[in-house]
Amino acid sequence: LPILPPAATYFEPFLGAAAVFLAYGPPRACLSDLNPDLVETFRAVREQPAEVARRLYRLRSRNTAREYYRIRTQFNRGGTPGLQAARFIYLNQTSFNGIYRVNKRGQYNVPFGYRARPNLPGKPALESAARTLRKAILRLADYRAVLKKARPGDVVYLDPP
Repeated sequence: LPILPPAATYFEPFLGAAAVFLAYGPPRACLSDLNPDLVETFRAVREQPAEVARRLYRLRSRNTAREYYRIRTQFNRGGTPGLQAARFIYLNQTSFNGIYRVNKRGQYNVPFGYRARPNLPGKPALESAARTLRKAILRLADYRAVLKKARPGDVVYLDPP
């Protein structure tokens, strides 16, 4: 963060956890990824952080293999944006090594991670993220298309998978 210059627009085409964006807090940003579940989770957090927090709070005590696989099955069936975002965050924080992987049918299939204490964000953290995300455009896009939009004076943070 200390070496990042002020940016006209901040670009992060491999969004992932958005840790740099959230810490940097630029006034304008274009955030993107090819993972539709990830992009939709950030949209839900931006637009309805209290709903995501409420639904995520209900999942806090469900850190068992049985509950994990039940929630994973529900996630693959779909749901409202707030519910799916809570499930996505829960699965990410309780899965094996926090990875994201889908099978040939596009279904999330990462096994349970057996973490003693998953790091699930609470309402204050989600509301803070929502305020920062309101300064950003969220796109489901290939990094090459996003990079074509960058201009002199912009900051591009590339952290490819």
